Order: sequence, then structure tokens, then C-alpha cells
Amino acid sequence: MSVHFYIVCVDEIFENVYPNCGGGFTPRPTRPKSQLKKYPASAKVVFKPVNIEEFNMLGNRKKNIDPRQRW
Repeated sequence: MSVHFYIVCVDEIFENVYPNCGGGFTPRPTRPKSQLKKYPASAKVVFKPVNIEEFNMLGNRKKNIDPRQRW
């Protein structure tokens, strides 16, 4: 499953703290054409709002730590 966030949200709201796990955001690699047939992109859209109060507790603890060093 591919997850997409608007860059404005990543930079200004989440401050590079992924809301599900506290890691950082990275660009998704391009999927080769040969793999698109085997693993097609989903057309299903899932809306999963973030509880901003819960996220702020996580984000405030993690945002000033390099994502590779957060655990």
C-alpha cells in the first residue's frame, strides 16, 4: 500500500514526523513497469485522519531528532 501526504502537511504540520510510527518521510521509489503488472497500484483511497492532539505529543518528542536516530 502506498501512502501519500501533501508536502505542506509533511513540512508544516507533521514537521517530518510520520504520524503512525514517529519515523521520517522519504520519497517513494519509482516502481519498475515490469512490477506494475505483478503489483498494480491500488485505486482504493483510504481516508485516515490524524488525531492532532495525540500526534502533537509524538511529534514534539521526535521532531528535533534525526529520523534515523529516533528509536
